[in-house]
Amino acid sequence: MGSVEEIIVRDVQDAQEWLNYKFGGNQKWVPIDTDGIAGYNTMVSFVRALQILLGIDVDGGFGNGTKNAFNAFFPNGLGENTALDSTGETIVALVNLALLCRIEVSNTDNKYVFSSETRQGITSTMNQLGIENFTNNLSAREVKALFTSDAYYLVSGGDATTREIQQEINRKYNNMLDGYIATNGIYDRNMNTALIKMIQYEVGTDVDGGWGEGTMSSLPVLGPGSTRTNLVYILQYLLYLNGFDPNGFDGGFGNGVTNALKQFQELMKLDVDGYCGRQAWSALVVSCGDTTRSANACDTRFEITNERLNYIKNNNYKAIGRYLTGGDFKELRIGEAKRIIDSGIKLIPIFQESGTDLTYFTEERGKQDAKNAVKAARKHGIPGDNIIYFAVDTDPLEDEIEGYIKPYFKGISNNISKAFKVGIYGTRNVCNKIIEAGYAETCYVSDMSYGYSGNMGFRIPSNWNLDQFKEISNINTGSSSMDLDKVTYSEKYSLVDYLYDSIITYIFDIRSLEMLYKDYKTSKSGNCSSRDILLGVTNFLRSFKYGNAAFYLATLDKIDNDFINYVKDNNINLYNALEKYASSDALALKDGIGGLIDIGHLAATVEGYIGGNLAPDFWFGWGGDLASLMNDVDKEYEKDNSKSHLEIASSLIGDRSSFGYMDICTDADAIKIAEIIGEPNGNTPFSNALNEYYINHVELRFSYYLKDLDDVGLNLDNLINSISNKMSGVFEDLILVPVLGKLPSNESREACNRAFAEFIIENYPII
Repeated sequence: MGSVEEIIVRDVQDAQEWLNYKFGGNQKWVPIDTDGIAGYNTMVSFVRALQILLGIDVDGGFGNGTKNAFNAFFPNGLGENTALDSTGETIVALVNLALLCRIEVSNTDNKYVFSSETRQGITSTMNQLGIENFTNNLSAREVKALFTSDAYYLVSGGDATTREIQQEINRKYNNMLDGYIATNGIYDRNMNTALIKMIQYEVGTDVDGGWGEGTMSSLPVLGPGSTRTNLVYILQYLLYLNGFDPNGFDGGFGNGVTNALKQFQELMKLDVDGYCGRQAWSALVVSCGDTTRSANACDTRFEITNERLNYIKNNNYKAIGRYLTGGDFKELRIGEAKRIIDSGIKLIPIFQESGTDLTYFTEERGKQDAKNAVKAARKHGIPGDNIIYFAVDTDPLEDEIEGYIKPYFKGISNNISKAFKVGIYGTRNVCNKIIEAGYAETCYVSDMSYGYSGNMGFRIPSNWNLDQFKEISNINTGSSSMDLDKVTYSEKYSLVDYLYDSIITYIFDIRSLEMLYKDYKTSKSGNCSSRDILLGVTNFLRSFKYGNAAFYLATLDKIDNDFINYVKDNNINLYNALEKYASSDALALKDGIGGLIDIGHLAATVEGYIGGNLAPDFWFGWGGDLASLMNDVDKEYEKDNSKSHLEIASSLIGDRSSFGYMDICTDADAIKIAEIIGEPNGNTPFSNALNEYYINHVELRFSYYLKDLDDVGLNLDNLINSISNKMSGVFEDLILVPVLGKLPSNESREACNRAFAEFIIENYPII
């Protein structure tokens, strides 16, 4: 290769080769790839080379040791007139080649000389940093600025006004900061630290870049007309960086600052007074804000016992976050959600099975987690229309959000039951990106992790619902302790404030109803059979929703209003308890494994299955619901034909439609419950059949559809044919026209039959 002098440097790759050749003989040198890329590794190599020349520890970091050594070697700085030995000349070469890598004018013809070209490149670089007409000799501060890969121009995604602020910081505070910040238009960690140091400098406390009690206790309260001009400038910068334009930067606390500050205070749920005190300063500077402030919500991995519940209530927490899954210690216990809700505290459902390993986050995993979260929510009786917050408890960078987090939330969004909504727990950056992508409705911001890159320089999402800002450890609650996190609840989106009741509890009320019916029937006719009681109870339970339905009036016994009045007169509390769930389409009973039961619909369907009716039994259950779904699909297609009938049917079945998840569960349950009762004679009481089913058979729920369809396999085409054959025959004349008023289209029939078959196969229990 020849001597070092023979390497002509014209581009970055030449500079890399020169560095390797010049310093390769030193055992502390780390060879650099000669890839022609002037990135981080290349600029670190310049620092390593300088450290070798200065005879100090070689670590590639331009810290105080390097600064002090450089300034000691050049006590008057490095410039055109500096007397140089061979070491000094090589340092000049590093400066020239660093300028080359930064795409600035430099002296590469004679790289060991500090020439007019060298000065031109330095002046241009300093001008980008905000220091105009720089003619001074170079101190370590300027050399450090040259030996970094930081951008000093407006980058893609950067903001021009933010860049102006960065340049102003460099102009005003570079001596105090002992360095320059990047002027790329991006509000990052270094800029945030610089702003903290500027505040500390102005209030006269230790300038260390850390936001602690020492700094917060020294903060003045700024208000309209404040004379603390430099602090007002910083306040204006911070307001702008947090998304609230103070109407310019002039150091004056006028209406623009007041209005912007009030808007920021409102966003962060602070006192909205237009004065910048401890809490506003803290919220502007660090994501966690002033962690001594009060909170109206919390979250914890500890079970909420009555003892811990008393602590939560006594500390005025109105809501608590708990985990739907995650192992016996972490997740909600059976009955815990009811204990929380019954005490008047709202519940925040969190789903987290991920750790810090980003490979966990895939679209397929998101699909599975969506289903697991819904199943767990239903197990605890959490109604639909609530938000489940899926956690990203790590600090992914931009490319990691694109490659891992977005696909994961796409899987969640596309596969979660439409009865529930998606929220995201994570850093500000992650939350913003997922909400912008349309994969989450709102967020639970992990602002407590203020050191995470995703919380440094990023604005909180405007529609945030929960803001976690402080962990408290080892809280003594009496005979036990717990850890919890303080959270602000914005009240933009509702939290869980009621639960479905258990079908097992409801069975006790049905037993009381059976005894009342026996008394009623005996007093009326002198005798009462088991079948009389069964039909009397199902008649009562279906009366609330189906008392006037044409199909049921034509096919089942008419409603016994005398018995309804008998129940009211003899046990109004029982009447109210039974009516609560039997009359509402919005309320359901939970079965403990994630299923939901419509008790009025169940009673009507079981009554249809136990025989002696005009219509085929399945028409009282899944047949009637499937026919109604066909009607829904035709209506949706008439509104918007951009989707096929099958796409519409698949999106409706099992969710918000006339064949929703509650109906699908109820229809399947009725098939087996009727069998347990002992059709057609009905010897087993309804309450006993319910108890037997929901304790011993419910886990096989969706397998009972195959029995009803005379199908012993899980072949999709065969199952579709079985459904189609069942739905034919008396389908049109006796059922569809009287009930729906018209016939569904052939396309809708085929689509709904297929969607139903696919649902059965997808949810068929693995035995």
